[in-house]
Amino acid sequence: GVFVLDIEKLRSALEAADDNNSQGEVYLTTPAVKVLQECNGATVTLPVDESEQISGVNDLHEMAYANFVMRHRILEEHLDSGVIIDDPASTFIEVDVEIAPGARIMPYCVLRSNVKIGAECVVGPFAHLRGGTELDDRAQVGNFVETKNAHLGEGAKSKHLTYLGDVEIGAKSNIGCGTITANYDGKNKHKTTIGNNAFIGSGAILVAPVNVGDNATVGAGAVVTANHDVPAGEIVVGVPAKKISK
Repeated sequence: GVFVLDIEKLRSALEAADDNNSQGEVYLTTPAVKVLQECNGATVTLPVDESEQISGVNDLHEMAYANFVMRHRILEEHLDSGVIIDDPASTFIEVDVEIAPGARIMPYCVLRSNVKIGAECVVGPFAHLRGGTELDDRAQVGNFVETKNAHLGEGAKSKHLTYLGDVEIGAKSNIGCGTITANYDGKNKHKTTIGNNAFIGSGAILVAPVNVGDNATVGAGAVVTANHDVPAGEIVVGVPAKKISK
């Protein structure tokens, strides 16, 4: 049931709760009812549309079922708002995820809380978007890409096998297959900033903190070391990454 109770009286009653019953469980309803009776509280009937709305959870099987019900309720809300979800059965979207109408979520994606996805974005398949991820309109995050505290500007793309953590990526930049933003130095997390229209080649490693300027190019397999920024318009290659002489 649903209770509205004096919190201090409930805390006191909870301290006296025990599992002295045939099931060996602590019933939270017992101290709740006790407080209700002591306060001469009223009991009212609360109608529900579906029995699943008040299902109890007593074991992992019931917890899994409750998660199943909530997951599909969330998916239905996004579908009703105009989000394209190719395969709801393989798509996991947590609460507090904002997806604009017209965005497309492909199969086997996981979208954690505090994620924002703009219009006409494409996510997946097999993408994992963690908290703090924000995709501006028409951005793309593809196969086996993981993001965390990542902002991709309008039209930016990261389509294959990439980790983007603590990063700001400008509009229309391209992040090549296998790129890693190395954000953790063993003690602290650091940020990577990539400007507009930048090109990051396949297999590049960007060791934060580091900045890559607008229209810059990082060659395939290059390692841009911490605090060695790439100026706007420059091309760097190698390990460690160095400017190509003109």
